[in-house]
Amino acid sequence: MKRATSVLLCLPLLASAAATGCKDAQADRQKLKAPTIIYELPTIKTITDYEQFPGNTQAIISVQVTSRVSGYMTEVCFKDGDLVKANDVLFKIDPRQYKAELERAEGNLQQLEAHKVRLDKEYQRAKLLLSRGQISREEYDRYESDFKETEASVVLAKSNRDLARLNYDWCEVRASASGRLSRRMVDPGNLVKADDTVLTSIVSEDPIYVYMFVDEQTTLKIQRLLEQGKLSAPSLQEVPVQISLSDEGDDEFPHTGIVDFTDNKEDIGTGTLRFRCKLDNKNHFLIPGLVVRVRLPIGAPHPAIFIRERALVNDQGEKGVYLIRERDEEGKPFPNDFDRKGKPFFNDKKPLEQRAFWSKVGNPGKAHDNLVEIENGVKAGDWVVISDMQRLKNGKAVVAERYIKRGSATQVADNKAAPADSFVTYDLPIKDTVTDFERIEGETEAVFTVQVTPRVSGYMTKVNFKDGDLVKTGDLLFEIDSRPFKNELERAQGNLQQLEAHRTRLESEYHRAKNLAERGSVSPEEYARYESDFHETEAGVRLAKANRDLAQLNYDWCEVRASTSGRLSRRMVDPGNLVKADDSQLTSIVSLDPIYVYFDVHEQAMLRIKHLMEQGKYSARSLREIPVEIRLADESEDKPPHKGVVDFTDNKVDWNRGTLTFRAKLDNKDHMLTPGLFVRVRLPIGDAHPAVMIRERALVTVKKQAAEGALATDVKEKGVYVLKDRDEKGNPIPEGKDREGKPVLVRRAEWVPIGNPGVLHDGYLEIEKGVQPGDWVVVGGMQRLKNGKLVMAEKYQPR
Repeated sequence: MKRATSVLLCLPLLASAAATGCKDAQADRQKLKAPTIIYELPTIKTITDYEQFPGNTQAIISVQVTSRVSGYMTEVCFKDGDLVKANDVLFKIDPRQYKAELERAEGNLQQLEAHKVRLDKEYQRAKLLLSRGQISREEYDRYESDFKETEASVVLAKSNRDLARLNYDWCEVRASASGRLSRRMVDPGNLVKADDTVLTSIVSEDPIYVYMFVDEQTTLKIQRLLEQGKLSAPSLQEVPVQISLSDEGDDEFPHTGIVDFTDNKEDIGTGTLRFRCKLDNKNHFLIPGLVVRVRLPIGAPHPAIFIRERALVNDQGEKGVYLIRERDEEGKPFPNDFDRKGKPFFNDKKPLEQRAFWSKVGNPGKAHDNLVEIENGVKAGDWVVISDMQRLKNGKAVVAERYIKRGSATQVADNKAAPADSFVTYDLPIKDTVTDFERIEGETEAVFTVQVTPRVSGYMTKVNFKDGDLVKTGDLLFEIDSRPFKNELERAQGNLQQLEAHRTRLESEYHRAKNLAERGSVSPEEYARYESDFHETEAGVRLAKANRDLAQLNYDWCEVRASTSGRLSRRMVDPGNLVKADDSQLTSIVSLDPIYVYFDVHEQAMLRIKHLMEQGKYSARSLREIPVEIRLADESEDKPPHKGVVDFTDNKVDWNRGTLTFRAKLDNKDHMLTPGLFVRVRLPIGDAHPAVMIRERALVTVKKQAAEGALATDVKEKGVYVLKDRDEKGNPIPEGKDREGKPVLVRRAEWVPIGNPGVLHDGYLEIEKGVQPGDWVVVGGMQRLKNGKLVMAEKYQPR
């Protein structure tokens, strides 16, 4: 009885022990269970290693055009933004004053040369008489001294003549280099100062430079590769490069050039060396100031082994991968693992003959399309683990499946249909013909702006306009006391008349002496005196004419006239005040019709327009023919805009702001627009085109799960939810009821990617794919949606 009782008491303990043994066996079995992993073979590619650097384009030649003489601008000989050649005339400055100075210098030279001829003959005769002892040494010295003094005066007069001719020639401002002009900075009628006033600028376009700063490590690496003959370029200054613009893809480098310069020292502050490469730019697509990306080759093209970047595993600071092997180093199959009963463990009726082994790979190279270059540790044909590496250890048995790319599928959440307990609102896409626009702030500016200054000094006597008047070219604005200038003019005219009368008499005596000399009735010395007197007086007449012309100019300039048509400002000087030539500001004139609008366009928009033109997708043939719409600050979208056409774009991008200056020209016959107004500009990016558009509020950004084999990666993607009237099997979805028992539409929400939406048009986004007219696009309640969820739908009613 006692034995039976003790046995009964032991039964629970035996059962417990048996249970514990079973659990241990299961744990062992679980421990021995081999994970299923995914492997992939390495990829073999011929590649070139690159280092990428930011850079910017610059013109090879850049010239600030200034005047070399002071004067008043009379003519601009180009259109803003034109291409010019070296020595083309750009501006003209009033040459009358410089012409008078040149004539005066030439008259003075002519007079001195005539006097020199007479003194030369007297000096030669005196030299002959001295040799015969017929004159004293003192008298000879006087002839010699007079001649040499006059000879020196002729040299000085020639120098003055040449300088006057230079000043006269410099009244035409010419291009010192070929290239594209900026806009004119000075309008006709304004005073420009020699070597000071900037008139415009010229930049060359073809070829073009790209500057970049390369770090010390890369520079040294390239130099060592050159020393070892592992780079195709013969020197550092002949390395080929690839260039990409800011609007081109990350892997697009369509522009090529060659390094033609490296600086002679590093920047000690940044540890970089300035590189410069040279690019052909025959189509003038590139302009100075653009931001670019430069790829610099680090070595020659070479075959390389690549593995997926995600296959890399860090183990205590060392990088490596897991490789799958089916046999050991002797070629024998791996032994199976055994359970506690000594039986081999099978997985899916297959013995475990594959094991994972850790392999060091050192420092992998740069990533190329999510692949990394490996120099050691992996060879062609190896099975590289690309999933579940965290469950592996060296020598562990695994079941390996090869990675097979099956395409990508978008999955936002589970596809199980949820109860229809959520309300959403939907709207239909619209189809319309639209034009993409850039909206930019701008400012009006006069076509011509003139600061009115006097050209002579004197006292103001009269103002002939009312402040703010409209004037025409040539209208009299101010009068300066002309009496002193009239007196100078009369004196110059009297001197000229006197010399002309004297020249007439001497001309008669000269011709008579010439006839007598031919008959031997007068001596050669006496004839030379008549000839010299006549030529000296003739040169004096020319000099007097130049003085008369200059005095006439000063007298005419006592009347200050409008150099252009437009509206006047107020007078800055009242009658009775002294005004100084080329200094005192009297008033200003601005033209009103037409009028300019200046605005700055971002580099990205400008490049997009140029690419459309290059592809033939824009009716405008150049940037200088694009139509624009202008609205004033107080004008709404309902009011018809002011229309104009771009007639100028600057010759380089502003490096600090990343923008290019555009200018539009508008008619302004009603003088509604005045210079200095703030305006809103709509710049079309391409021609009008048909487009499908959805409400902006429908757009949702979610994580896209790209399933490829057994792998999955998450990236953000933009899309919308579209409501379907059938379930996933194609069966119609029955009508539902809301909480109050009323019938309601039930639909299945389906996620649809739309790529990158286009420009916003009045609350609607332009899309290129994913949605068609007639689709029910969810515009409210998206936060409660999942892909495949059933929802109750209502039509969106705008308020």
